Amino acid sequence: MEALFVEFHPQKRGRPRKFKPVELLDEFQNYIQDRMSHPIIEAESEDNRNDEHRGSKLKEKEHPQLLSIGDFCVYLGCSRNWWNELPDDFLGVKSHISTYIDNFQLKGAAVGVFNANIVSRLLGLKDKTEFSGGGIILRVETDQETKEMIEGGLG
Repeated sequence: MEALFVEFHPQKRGRPRKFKPVELLDEFQNYIQDRMSHPIIEAESEDNRNDEHRGSKLKEKEHPQLLSIGDFCVYLGCSRNWWNELPDDFLGVKSHISTYIDNFQLKGAAVGVFNANIVSRLLGLKDKTEFSGGGIILRVETDQETKEMIEGGLG
């Protein structure tokens, strides 16, 4: 009778996972530290017209690197498709990482460190404007730059 009850253990398919959820979060912390310790260096020239030497000096200005999911995938050596297809046990970690990156980009754009138009496109932010007249309502979804151009032309 015991021979009828056989334990079934399906074989695992595919490659073993590169990371466990906790390890992915650790790698994200390493990614942040790496990007913050390697800022983008911009060289600006300063004209010294009041100087007797009348030359220009190079002044270096540091900018933090913009964090993104795509850049994180490159850092890991994985594809964006890999990120999108992570199983359900990664949902909490993916949500945390995505929220952190979105907030970082938004705060950087708010204080002028990053270009606000580029960040709004990355985050999918749009303004909705309604124009009405003659019984017709027109809804326009625009980014901030287009909104300012429309309002400037109508005012």
